[in-house]
Amino acid sequence: MFFMKIDINLGILHPAGPPSCPADLTNDGTLDFFDIAAFLTAFPAGCP
Repeated sequence: MFFMKIDINLGILHPAGPPSCPADLTNDGTLDFFDIAAFLTAFPAGCP
């Protein structure tokens, strides 16, 4: 998977790389209840 970060102020694309924490499923920068809820929702479908 390839991530791109867009700098709106300059209009430049920067490679962003993978998220800093693979367990942060909501990509909000914190590991919290919402990440656990996302995992528990996806687990029965075999997604995580």
